[in-house]
Formats: sequence, structure tokens, C-alpha cells
Amino acid sequence: MASVSIIARPGRSKQCTLNLLVVQHSHPAYASLKIKLDQRHWHDTRRQVRKTYPHHETINRRLKEVLFVAEQVALEMPYEEAKAIKDEILKRLRPQPKRPSGPSWETCFVQYFERHVERLERRRQVGTAKNHRTQLKKLQRFLQQRHGSDRLPWANISPALIRDFENYLLTEIKNNRTTTSKVLEIVRSVLRQAINVDRLMPRDEDPFSAIRLKRGTVDKMALTRDQIKRIKALNRGRLVAVPSACMVVVRLFRRGYALRRRSLSTA
Repeated sequence: MASVSIIARPGRSKQCTLNLLVVQHSHPAYASLKIKLDQRHWHDTRRQVRKTYPHHETINRRLKEVLFVAEQVALEMPYEEAKAIKDEILKRLRPQPKRPSGPSWETCFVQYFERHVERLERRRQVGTAKNHRTQLKKLQRFLQQRHGSDRLPWANISPALIRDFENYLLTEIKNNRTTTSKVLEIVRSVLRQAINVDRLMPRDEDPFSAIRLKRGTVDKMALTRDQIKRIKALNRGRLVAVPSACMVVVRLFRRGYALRRRSLSTA
């Protein structure tokens, strides 16, 4: 079984940082507890903060909680590597966000999306707000057709729902692959804002972590050599000091610009 303990790692200006040390099969793994204090306040034998430190009771109580969780994880994972044990300990120590309760706009992702668009409009980000509202309407139409309601509770968000929405955009809305990816990227950005900033969903329930968005290839128009020769022939015999419009088109096409053009069959 792995051994766990609290140690103080020295830093700059006679300070130290408290760390959790996990040792399994002589392989150590460290995890910072984000607690810094002077080295004179740390009792290295008792592995606790001395009474000379003003907040010693609060910190020592926290260290006991950390050790209790760490020892429990070490018992449950006797054969895992030290790093895996450390990651599991940190996961259990990390406070999990509570799911919202009661009738509020935070109980539904669509309502949260609407509030997000309103914030953009208040910041006078008109173009971004208009684009996000368009994608929100697509999501609402999808939910209304497939689930009978344009609301989306947090508990119903899943990778399968995102894949179904992607298929809806491709087959029924007739968006191409690139447009579909852009729509999903906007939904992903709003959802991750709810996860990382407003803490409305646990991070391990992010449906986009299991989905890789793909963009389609863009077909660029290109002139053939015969068409370029015809355009050059049109420019011959003209006494002009600057390139004609036809030559500008040729140069743009050579640089890869995809421009709309009329058929040159009559040239």
C-alpha cells in the first residue's frame, strides 16, 4: 500500500510550501496544497504547523482532512502508481459544484445561453450577439423537434445529444461540415463558460471532452492555363500603364484567392 504524508518543501526567502507526498514502490508523487508559511512555523517531526503561527488550528484541521482522504484512497488503490493515487486524492479534495435547484435561469442551458447573448448585447458586441443568437435558435428548433420542448436541463446534456444535434445540422438544416463545426464550437464555448466560470456542471461531465469537431475542406476556384492565355490575349495591344482588370484577376487567382467570376467561354 502507498504511504502518504505532509511535507514542507523550501522556497524563497525562508518560506516553505506544504505538499502532499505519495510514495508507491519507491516512486514519489507530490501535490501542492497551496499553503505557504515561514519555515520556523513548521514542525517537521510532528508534521503540523506550530502554535506560533496565528492560524495554526485552521491549517492543522485542514491537513488532517487531507490525510484522512489520502489514506482512504491509498487503501482503495493498493496496486496503482503513485501519480494515479495522487490524482484521485486531488479529485476527491476538489469541491464539486452543486447543481442548481429551484426555478431560475441557471436550471436550463438554453436559458443560460439566452442570458449569455443578452450580456453580449449589453457590451455592444452586436455582431457576436447576432451570430450566437442565430445558433441558439438552431438549438431550440432541434430540441423542439426531437424532444418536444425548447428547454435543455443540465442533466440531459450528453455526448449522444451533441452528436444528434450535429446530425440534425448536417441533414435537416443542410449546413456544410465547416458551418456545423462553427455552430458546435459556439455551443461548446458557452457550455464551458458555464462549467469553468459559473460552476453549473462538473468538469468531468463535459460532453465535448469526448467529441472531436471536424471541419470540411474548402474547394477553391482555379483558372486553367487556357483561360489564363485568353485573359492575357485580351490585354495585348492596349497602351495602358497599369495592369488591366483581367490581369488583376489573374494575379489574385495565382495567389489562391477564390473569387466569383463569369464564364470565359465567350473570350
